[in-house]
Amino acid sequence: MKNYILLLLTICFFATACEEDEPTTPDYYNATVLKQGTDCGEAFLIQFESGQIGLPENDFDRTFYEINLDTMLRKDGQKLKIKFRDPTDGEHMICTTMGPGFPQIFVLDAFAQ
Repeated sequence: MKNYILLLLTICFFATACEEDEPTTPDYYNATVLKQGTDCGEAFLIQFESGQIGLPENDFDRTFYEINLDTMLRKDGQKLKIKFRDPTDGEHMICTTMGPGFPQIFVLDAFAQ
């Protein structure tokens, strides 16, 4: 019985000791308000700084249309700390196709840096 318990403890030790820690995603990301977009009404374009873990990938240099950004923060060049999520089906904006089709993010919280 002792050998069985010792074997079980050894297996548990190696199983947990070999796990790698997953990189944690930050609650807030560094971003800059670029300008008002041309396709989605009053929405502004937000560009996230490079090198941050957990950002959605896109083909537009980390640039997204914002949904729900406070109007006081909608200033060209405004540096932000921003918390966001993907928009739900009912939150997506309907945009024209006059310019590039940037993806959209739903802003949960943001403040000026």
